[in-house]
Parts: sequence; structure tokens; C-alpha cells
Amino acid sequence: MTLPPELEEKFVTDIVAYYEERERKPYVTSVERIAGRQARREMLLETLETRFGALPEELTTLLDRIDDSQVLKDLQRPAVLSDSLETFEQEVLAHL
Repeated sequence: MTLPPELEEKFVTDIVAYYEERERKPYVTSVERIAGRQARREMLLETLETRFGALPEELTTLLDRIDDSQVLKDLQRPAVLSDSLETFEQEVLAHL
């Protein structure tokens, strides 16, 4: 069954409101989750590039494998505090 556009929009709005009320937290769409993960990854890369210069492709490939935004957030502190890229890479491997 296909709803007219105005009814479909109201339906989606009502569903989101229902889940927000039920969970007492905002509904986050998959697009928002992906955008958040990409933003965290870019921030992490920026931090590493600022500290260590050009990054090896292997490291960026490892970071691409991380789907969890919280893991990327958790890696921000080691990105700032690690004394080398090798040390940071060990942190990344520990989170995979």
C-alpha cells in the first residue's frame, strides 16, 4: 500500500515521535548514524595528520573498517596522546 505524500510524511513523523517518547531518546536514522561516524573518522584523521603528517594507507584502511562511532570516539584520546603512529595503530587493532 502506498500512502499519498502528505500522509506518508505524517506517518513517519508519528512513528518517530512514538519511538522518541518510548525510548526517551531521540530517534537517529541510519543516515544520521553514518554521517556521525564519518565525521568522527574525519576528525580522527585530521588529528593524526596534524600530529604525524601523511598517514599510511594501511592505517586509513584499518580506520575504514570501524563501523562503531563510539569506537572512533574512543580512539580520539590515543590519537592525541600516542607517541607514534605505530602505537596508535596498536590501539586501533585492539578495538577491531
